[in-house]
Amino acid sequence: MLLMPFGISYRHYYAGRLVRKILRCEQRNAGAWNMLSILYKDSNEMAQAEFCVRKAEQYAPENPNILNNLANLLSSQGRMSEAVDCFCCMRAIAPDDCDLYSSYLFTLLHDIREMPESLYAEHRGYGVLVEKRAQQYHWHFIPKGTREPGRKLRVGFVSGDLWNHQVANFLRPIWESINREHFSLYGFASSNKYDNVTQSFEQTADGWHAVYRKSDIELAELIHEEQIDILFDLSGHTARNRLSMFAFKPAPIQISWIGCPGTTGMSAMDYFLVFNLTPRTKNFQQQFVEKLVYLRSELQFKSLDNSPEVNELPAIKCGGFTFASMNRIQKLNDYICDAWAQILKSVPDSRMIIAGLSGKQDIAILRAKFDSYGIAPSQLVFHERL
Repeated sequence: MLLMPFGISYRHYYAGRLVRKILRCEQRNAGAWNMLSILYKDSNEMAQAEFCVRKAEQYAPENPNILNNLANLLSSQGRMSEAVDCFCCMRAIAPDDCDLYSSYLFTLLHDIREMPESLYAEHRGYGVLVEKRAQQYHWHFIPKGTREPGRKLRVGFVSGDLWNHQVANFLRPIWESINREHFSLYGFASSNKYDNVTQSFEQTADGWHAVYRKSDIELAELIHEEQIDILFDLSGHTARNRLSMFAFKPAPIQISWIGCPGTTGMSAMDYFLVFNLTPRTKNFQQQFVEKLVYLRSELQFKSLDNSPEVNELPAIKCGGFTFASMNRIQKLNDYICDAWAQILKSVPDSRMIIAGLSGKQDIAILRAKFDSYGIAPSQLVFHERL
């Protein structure tokens, strides 16, 4: 516990010094090895991070938090099958840990071995777990909002990404276009990150709360006291989510949107919002516990304020077509890379820009992968995340 404030505040240098002092005195301290792994991972030193977490696993092989760290580390390197197998070991040790279960589900979405039916079953298992836990508290929230015609509806947004994050760029145009004569907007930030984007949301909200230190019941009580009519989850099973709180049903209508492209698995979540897509087949609805709601909007994403102007089409200027992708390496599996390789081979003078990568190790992995597909290095341009 002594180490956590250092890690949370990103004082990596001092945290690292403290951890190494502990290990000099107690070489078999699994917690210290695990913390050192986290520090290395935050610095994108993946080889060192894996060495340390393997040491931690050696000294505490049944610690679910260490296995969770190892699985996430493997996932962040695109080693999805290894990550899922590690998560399965973790789940066998801690089947009732909701946070670890959610972390497992996020990684499972990236595993191309999974079929829709098994994904649904795994997510529904999470929903049953958190809803059963919530029922044990015998906590029932009765809506406080009146049925008075013309009353302003109160809309709340729960997210760990209400800062300079892609989720905020999807939310901003909707937030800014909502008719404030009919709706009041409330933010519940589940992350301690605070920047100019956060400030902009806070200044234009009717109510704003930093809730990253609140328990599920405390957060549910706050949402109920604010008399929220419609509550949005903007995280799904991504980091800093508060899905388990939604199981208490603090708002009469609860909707998931943006954060994760799949079901939460929870019957307490009423709807899943789908923007600007033609309604899918019945089979698609069967992959969601929530009822799908399809909406059309001209405003779906707001680019950064300092984005450059659209330039001349590179295909005309340079004489060759340029493809591009900006994604985490977890999404760039063999199936995707093989498809891209076939496209690059079939389009003369084409190239591909792959950006948003975590570091040089990601680039090395992808270079080797495309080389095995027979793609010339001159056709590939890599950029690390800024």
